[in-house]
Amino acid sequence: MASIVPPARIGFVGLGRMGHPMARNLARAGYRIVAHDADRDALRRACDATGAEAPGELKAAAERCEAVITMLPDGEAVRAVVLGPSGPGDSLLAGFSRGSVLIDMSSSSPVGTRELGARLAERGVAMLDAPVSGGVRKAADATLSIMVGGDAQTVARCRSRFSSRVRSARGTPLRRSTITSRPRGSSRRSKRCSRPSASAWTRGTWWTSSTPRRA
Repeated sequence: MASIVPPARIGFVGLGRMGHPMARNLARAGYRIVAHDADRDALRRACDATGAEAPGELKAAAERCEAVITMLPDGEAVRAVVLGPSGPGDSLLAGFSRGSVLIDMSSSSPVGTRELGARLAERGVAMLDAPVSGGVRKAADATLSIMVGGDAQTVARCRSRFSSRVRSARGTPLRRSTITSRPRGSSRRSKRCSRPSASAWTRGTWWTSSTPRRA
């Protein structure tokens, strides 16, 4: 399948302290954002900052996008928006088409990530787990480190999400550096191992970032 590049529509679910600046940087990179958040004020602020569409339903958001990013507090919240709190009613899964991609950047568990990925694969939906490191400041200035786990074809298809150039002094929409680690779920184990020391990274391949420059 073709790479997902600007001006593709990207869903973004979870527009809090981390999600808001991440969505804003993606919009600056040329992506069209389709936003969703249970907090109406957070949703309004994100729409004002990004020009995002806000269809109001998860199903409608997924129907409009080639890929959806989740940035939520934990794996339980991710599972609720993807599968539905009590079934597939208003959920991302209800709106995903075959070939869609879920990119989970939340703080989910490795086991839960693998199980969710298997459920999505049954419907022809790919999943990348892509936890981040760096906090709110780095989310705002697009210097996050992102650890990506998933199959090589999907990683390649979505690579521009993490590495395409923003038209600003910063070089990328989301990250300073990215590690790919396979299989799905391994990036979350890697992130946990990395917390004591940055030197704990022993697996994966760095996606080297070009030196930021003004467009």
